[in-house]
Amino acid sequence: HDLGHTPFGHAGEEALDECMNDYYGFDHNLQTLRIVMFIENKYVKFKGLNLTIETLDGLLKHNGPYYDQTNVENLIGIKNLRKKINLNSYPSLEAQIASISDDIAYNNHDIQDGFNANLFKISEIKDINFFRDILKKYSSKFNKVDNKILIYQMVRDSINLMVKDLIKNSLKNLKLNKINKLNDIYKSKNKLVCFSSDYERIINELRDFLKSKMYKNNKVLKKNDEGKKIIKKLFKAISDNPRKFLTFSSINHNKYRAIADYISGMTDRFAINIYKSLKWIYLKNT
Repeated sequence: HDLGHTPFGHAGEEALDECMNDYYGFDHNLQTLRIVMFIENKYVKFKGLNLTIETLDGLLKHNGPYYDQTNVENLIGIKNLRKKINLNSYPSLEAQIASISDDIAYNNHDIQDGFNANLFKISEIKDINFFRDILKKYSSKFNKVDNKILIYQMVRDSINLMVKDLIKNSLKNLKLNKINKLNDIYKSKNKLVCFSSDYERIINELRDFLKSKMYKNNKVLKKNDEGKKIIKKLFKAISDNPRKFLTFSSINHNKYRAIADYISGMTDRFAINIYKSLKWIYLKNT
């Protein structure tokens, strides 16, 4: 479901969305739908990858219902969903599982990455009650084991505990909401795959910690700003000379959306290399 991500993650997405402000914006979730429905062409008779409606439904709504359908209309086109997707309902259990698995993975591994990047110490991680309780089990080994190994173990235990809570609470939700068949899932007014209230508090505490210690760290913010700068420079350069980068048909169809499609499909390294080549050409000509 993250096929539509830009280079430089959410910072890159924010920059590209600003560049596309006058052209219906940019959203990586909807860009994923654009990729599998319009951009990736492998068939003679139609565009896209011929994915099932259930898969498209899950990709589109893995974060929940789309009550405001404006962006879906502008970037995908409601008619292209062939009236087979109800944007106001929750998606399949598989899609809900994919979404919350994503949360479990990046929250835990951001803790690991932040520690490895020396953005915070193990003593600071212990300020989170959940992690302090996990680390207590290994207190006797603190002086014998490398802290990186302890962090690996802590993250492993954390994921295990979160998954167990998720399974237990989701099964409880299925019973409470009387889910007996597939249609019951789509008709449900509640999210079915979610943590218990205790673990929701843990997740919120973890997010607050990461926001304070990692996402707002000056080194991280500086890197994000560099990524944003590259995205904006690329957008400007390609807008000024689209035929150097894009096919005639894509330019003719929708120039700025084609530019967003092209940039969002880049890897970090490819975007940096294109940016460096543009800088070199500019210096050469001045």
